[in-house]
Amino acid sequence: MTNGEPSRRLSAFGRYLTLFAIAAVVVVISLPRLREFALRENEADARALLARLGAALETHAAERGSGAERPHGAQGPNGAPGPNGADRPLAVVDLVATGAPSQGAEGDALAPNSRANPTHPRGLADAEFLDGGRLLRRHGYLFDVAAGPDQRVAVRAWPWHAGRTGQRAFVDPLGAPPLAHANPEARFSGPDGGPELQTLGPETGWTLLGSGD
Repeated sequence: MTNGEPSRRLSAFGRYLTLFAIAAVVVVISLPRLREFALRENEADARALLARLGAALETHAAERGSGAERPHGAQGPNGAPGPNGADRPLAVVDLVATGAPSQGAEGDALAPNSRANPTHPRGLADAEFLDGGRLLRRHGYLFDVAAGPDQRVAVRAWPWHAGRTGQRAFVDPLGAPPLAHANPEARFSGPDGGPELQTLGPETGWTLLGSGD
């Protein structure tokens, strides 16, 4: 072994350490940006599906002659009309079964026979029904149908885990424009954390959901 071999090995080891340090810095810088990008993508998907479910709610109401103030059919815990007068409240699984007139960015239209599969709705990737079809989980967001004290029915969307799978919450009331909430305190999060429809005002942080948001 010549005297130069140890120095060459140390030099190569130093280069490896430098490359490792650079890679670590890149990862540390990139992870927050990747997380922010993922949150934005989940929110964008949630808004798109909210619009489609809202359109299905309009279709459901028109077909059954139910108005925004006086829902038609049996009343349940969420105050929404049951399908075909059924003795249970309207659920998001019914809206997916109703279908919507448009398709999302991925081209996966709401399937008209989604009720045939009680767990995974046909035509919606990365989606599953929870709690017997009361909830729909997709891309880090939860969706359901609820009604406020005035019996105005709305589709709601909020994060499965606020701050990790999404941040903002959304509500699309029947016969009214959709709303958004920044949800800075992660109040709307998880299966039981849906937005309260009785407090949908600017004084509680709700704003109109614009196309440029």
